[in-house]
Parts: sequence; C-alpha cells; structure tokens
Amino acid sequence: MTFYGVFLLYCICFFFKQCVWACSYEEQLRQREMLYQQQQQRLYQEVREEKERVAEAARRQRAEVDALQRKLEDTHANLMASVRNEYETSKVDQDKRHEVSVCLCLCLSVCLSVSLSVSLSLSLSLSLSLSLSLCVSRFCLNVILTWFSG
Repeated sequence: MTFYGVFLLYCICFFFKQCVWACSYEEQLRQREMLYQQQQQRLYQEVREEKERVAEAARRQRAEVDALQRKLEDTHANLMASVRNEYETSKVDQDKRHEVSVCLCLCLSVCLSVSLSVSLSLSLSLSLSLSLSLCVSRFCLNVILTWFSG
C-alpha cells in the first residue's frame, strides 16, 4: 500500500467518522427538538388547564356572590316591609291614643260643666258641688276607659 492509498484510506475513514458524527449530531438535535416540543406542549397544556381551573373558580365565586346578593336583597326587602308594617301599626296606635285622650278631655270637660251647672242651679255649697263634679268625672272616666279598652 502506498502512501496515497493509506492517505486515501485515512481520508475515507475520517470522512466516514465525520458523517457518523454529523448523523449522530443531527439525531441528537432532532431528539432535543422533539423533547423541546414535547415540553412546550406539556407547558401549554398546563397553562390551559390552569386557565380552565381559574375560570371555573371564578364562575363558582360569581355564582356565590350572586346568591349572596339575592339573599341580601331579599333580607333587605323583608326588613323594610317589617319596618313599614311596624311604623303603620305604631302610627295607628298613636292616632287611637290621641283620639282617646281628646275624647276623654272633651267628656271630662262636659261632665264637669254639667255637674257644676247642676250644682249651681240647685244652689249647693261649693264643697258639695266639687265633690259631685268629682264623682261624675270619675264615673265618666271609668265608662270612657272601659269603652276604649274593649
């Protein structure tokens, strides 16, 4: 074998090694690219799942907020109706008490006037006429209170 033959054999071996190395390098590059794409797909999938989980949590929270808002509105409406009814009832009671007191005052003044007129017309003494007026007033007061309490 001559020098050129050895050199040619060496060059062929070197070229073959370079081809093998290039092929293995390309294979490694393809494997890395495939791993990178798989990792990228996995990360995109995780991001999608996280978005869906957050969206579901937001929907649940919104539903809870809506339910609580409806409950609050219902409670507020019930409270306002209760306060309105209580106000109307107290107003009616106050008006009734006012009517009773006005009627009582009028009746007492009429009774006192009548009893004083009667005692003066009968020419009774002042102490007797006052005691008569007091008795008539008490009687009228008991009648009025009995009538309004029933």
